[in-house]
Amino acid sequence: MGEPPVFYEITTTSLYSGQIEVCINYSGMSFANASAIGLFHYENGAWADVTSSVDLVNNIICGITSSLSPFAMLEPACTDNDGDGYAAEGGNCGLADCDDNNPAINPGATEVCDAIDNDCDGSVDENLIQPTTCGVGACASTGYETCTAGSWGDDTCTPGTPSAEVCDGIDNNCNGVVDENLTRPTTCGVGACASTGTETCPAGVWGGNTCTPGTPTAEVCNGIDDNCNGVIDDASCIAPTATLRVKLGGNPETRDGFTIYAVKETCYQAQGKDIAATINNCEKFGQGITIGGETTFPVALPELPTKFRIVGFKCPNIRALAEQTPTLNVGGSAAVSAHQVKGVTGVACPR
Repeated sequence: MGEPPVFYEITTTSLYSGQIEVCINYSGMSFANASAIGLFHYENGAWADVTSSVDLVNNIICGITSSLSPFAMLEPACTDNDGDGYAAEGGNCGLADCDDNNPAINPGATEVCDAIDNDCDGSVDENLIQPTTCGVGACASTGYETCTAGSWGDDTCTPGTPSAEVCDGIDNNCNGVVDENLTRPTTCGVGACASTGTETCPAGVWGGNTCTPGTPTAEVCNGIDDNCNGVIDDASCIAPTATLRVKLGGNPETRDGFTIYAVKETCYQAQGKDIAATINNCEKFGQGITIGGETTFPVALPELPTKFRIVGFKCPNIRALAEQTPTLNVGGSAAVSAHQVKGVTGVACPR
């Protein structure tokens, strides 16, 4: 009851039939929970709740009744055994606690996946989902699962498809290890210093190169970049040359139709002493040697031990040329004193 407790004996001299509404202003009274009060009518030996409305602003409470007799404003007795702030009675005591012996179960609780109606709304484990993950590395994915009868299940997560491992800081093959066992061949150095090695991939970056170039040496004339500067047989290995002077005696007029060459004796022999084949296939030195005069041309010093043969292709007369005796002079070099220049050999033009 309110403070002070008040009972109302309401009578009327008016005639009425059916139900009437009785309203009482309770200003001046205080209640522990005014929103929970009710207007009760004593009838048939018991107090009956006849409340139809409560105006908390104007402090007016109304009820519907079919008779007049004692009235009272009462606060319900609310039982909260578990102390969670919700009473088992419900109604004027607020939302009903569906388990007043468990403080984790009440209308204000959060529903959890345990096959219990935690929030007292009449449904068990309703609308419960939770995010899930699956797969590792590049195959990692997400999904969700639902709660049925207190158990999580029906996971929608599907992992991605593994691929070949590459050096990118990602677990491409989805085995839980990043960039494992990755190596690739490397090269370093140039020329005679060229070498090979391998490098590995830590943390997505190639490194740890094991390649060590060789040690340069003095350049020699061997077709190899010995000093490892990127140039084969460079300026330190340029073959010096000598000047080959060939004199052919005779009347210059006998050269009519002739072209005369110096070729290596070994090539001439390899062509079966065939003049046409020699001219076509052998390296020619001093092309266009002059009859009755001196012709000079350079010859690399490595060629100096070679024996030369003077050959010509003559049209129409070869005898005069064949009778000439050539001479060989190399300016300023004694190394060619043993050189041998064979006599002039020619072949007539076809008639």
